[in-house]
Amino acid sequence: MLAVLGAAAAARPAAPPEPPAIGVAVRHRGLILPLRVCALTVLPGETVTFDVVGPVPASDYVAKPTGGELVPLGTGRWEWTSPSEPGLYPIKVISQDGHDTVLLQAFVAVPCDRIE
Repeated sequence: MLAVLGAAAAARPAAPPEPPAIGVAVRHRGLILPLRVCALTVLPGETVTFDVVGPVPASDYVAKPTGGELVPLGTGRWEWTSPSEPGLYPIKVISQDGHDTVLLQAFVAVPCDRIE
């Protein structure tokens, strides 16, 4: 009987991740990124959207990219177009009081057709 119970417990799917411990997270492509530092991989000139999720009002946050073009889409929501050159372009999402920060490490990749 114990072997059957152990096998049933092992076959259960993993529990969903816990809510972010940092109090704020960023959502991109439908996934919540619950870490203070997250990776984002895009192609040159690609446009992506991301927004703030968490218990505090999204209006308390600003996004500050180091490159590319950022367009606000509403409270705590942005559209970012990556630069045309490959490289690392961090985007800092920070609360206005400076207590909560999420860093999106945006990697602009080299397209396959440009690899020699």
